Amino acid sequence: MTNYPIPTVIDVLAKIKAEVEDEEFTLRDLYSTITWNRWDKSERLNLGRFFYHHVKNLQPGDPARFVVPTRKNSAHQQMYKRIDIHVD
Repeated sequence: MTNYPIPTVIDVLAKIKAEVEDEEFTLRDLYSTITWNRWDKSERLNLGRFFYHHVKNLQPGDPARFVVPTRKNSAHQQMYKRIDIHVD
């Protein structure tokens, strides 16, 4: 374990809501290189796994369903996209 707290899935969703527009991104894109590298590789992998399963399993209509997994990039990292939810 590191001395630097790893964010929770809820923390990541809040960061996405505050900082990401309608674009594709990886979880690594959300954090500075220094911050990202402070976390052990196993912690980063677990965060990615938990986050992927969380957003993949959100039901339609769930207010947290503003992020969707899209594809893997050339580095085999999961890409996500923030989507605009219109409620009429």
